[in-house]
Amino acid sequence: MQAMSLRMEMDRYDEYDEASDEALSVTSSGKPRLILAEDDSDTRSLLACLLRWEGYEVLEASDGVELLARLEAATLDGTPIDAIVSDIKMPRLSGLDVLGAVGSEYWQTPFILITAYGTKKAYASARGLGATAVLEKPVTISRLDAVVRSALAAEMTHRYATGDTGKWCGA
Repeated sequence: MQAMSLRMEMDRYDEYDEASDEALSVTSSGKPRLILAEDDSDTRSLLACLLRWEGYEVLEASDGVELLARLEAATLDGTPIDAIVSDIKMPRLSGLDVLGAVGSEYWQTPFILITAYGTKKAYASARGLGATAVLEKPVTISRLDAVVRSALAAEMTHRYATGDTGKWCGA
């Protein structure tokens, strides 16, 4: 497998903490449940496979419209989505569009964006919309896993400390 590199532009969560493993059993299956939205099928398949290997339950979406449909379905059936990983640039609806549609001060599901087209404007938009992190492609699975785990741990810690159940998709 070709070595992958990562350029981090924005990341609210620093390093992966081993203690964050305890915060990951948030679904009935005991696996954190993610939605992965990526329009390139090869990249989506590879990332989904690697995330499953890391212990996540992964739902795949090929664009922002499908991502929103999966979020709506999870909300309706009460199945929590613990984190969202989305490409920024996708057909029909971008990752930023989806973040803007679901983002609010009450939305607490970590939303991690990945992009091959990182511009200052895109990063500023992501920050303003409440993205948890923006990762530059190509991204290593170890770094993506670390960011997801840190985001989940931070949100679980916040919920526990404040007693705030907030608006988690499906919760």
